[in-house]
Amino acid sequence: MQLRCVGCGAPMVLGGTHCPSCGRPADADGNGLPDALDRMVQVAAQNAVAAERAREASIHADGVRLKQRRMLENELRSNVAVPRTWFGVAIHRFTEMFLLMTFFGLTIGNATRLLSGPLGFNLGGMAMCLVQCPTCEPPGRAFNWNYRGPWQTNKGVMGSAYVCDNPVVDVGTLTAGDIRREPLNSTLQPYIVHNGWIILADTLAWALLLATLYALLGAGRELATLDQRRAELERRLGMR
Repeated sequence: MQLRCVGCGAPMVLGGTHCPSCGRPADADGNGLPDALDRMVQVAAQNAVAAERAREASIHADGVRLKQRRMLENELRSNVAVPRTWFGVAIHRFTEMFLLMTFFGLTIGNATRLLSGPLGFNLGGMAMCLVQCPTCEPPGRAFNWNYRGPWQTNKGVMGSAYVCDNPVVDVGTLTAGDIRREPLNSTLQPYIVHNGWIILADTLAWALLLATLYALLGAGRELATLDQRRAELERRLGMR
């Protein structure tokens, strides 16, 4: 192994205490290891670290490329599975949006109450009033308020109530305070739809409406681009 002086670069005799060319001490830093050998060790360590980092970067890049390829392959499989007819594409789009909106609506739960709107009714409430009781009629009216308190068994006292039109009380004249108080709350129990049914019915109603619009308004455009997207995916996957 040939050592060279770290000062002038001249060859040094192994075991020598000074550079024969410039006279620089072989162990100028006094750490017990010749400076030339010390530098070789440091360079070797730096190269090893750099090589390991390059290997890790390569593995990460391979992982990213593999993940991207799998995503493209999944998209290609979904693309191929879509029927190449307007009706088939519309059914496919409807199913996707209906399932998505149903999951989203049921997940956020009480947020469906925000769909009541300024008119005081929602799609789910109107639908449920058709089956709530023999004398219940749609559209009914929604009431929402901030509730702080213990659990209550009666419907329509814990922050929300959907009261169907009925022969007992004109819901258009009611306030949230009226509904929460007795004896009117007990009187209205047959005509108040449980909040859980409102969430379910409203979620399904909005999912049905939005899925239908999504299917009808976008089927033709998607049908026109399906084959173009398939060709692009196959090209990126090296299949053509």
